[in-house]
Parts: sequence; C-alpha cells; structure tokens
Amino acid sequence: EAIKEYYGDKVTFESINRDEDKDNPLMTKYKVNGQTLLIVNGNREVDLTNDAFLNARSNPDKFKSKLKSTIDSLM
Repeated sequence: EAIKEYYGDKVTFESINRDEDKDNPLMTKYKVNGQTLLIVNGNREVDLTNDAFLNARSNPDKFKSKLKSTIDSLM
C-alpha cells in the first residue's frame, strides 16, 4: 500500500510465495530462503527485512518512512 501511495506505477511490488513458487528465479538470484523484504534496482539491493519485522505493525509510520527513503535513494 505504501509503495502504491508514494510511487503509483513507477515502482513495482512483487510478492513471491516460496512454498507455491519454489522455482522462481528471483529466489535463487537473491538467495531467499525465508520471509524477506528486498528493495532492488538494477544491481543494487537493500534488505529491509529487519526493519519490516520490527516496525510494520508496531510503528508503521517509521517503517513507511524507512521504505520511502530507501526507495528514493535507489531511484
């Protein structure tokens, strides 16, 4: 929701269910083996998994701010 709010169609969000899509090449490329939130632009990537787990529910404004600043820095 935050990505759509801030960026509309300029930034895409892709959710992959590793149990249902075990052969997804992105899982191999980024070495994903658990719940992960990666922000990727070209060959640059930032792992926001810890920020998401710590703040998404308890402090959503802080998490949205971190998400926005991270995406902005990669654009």
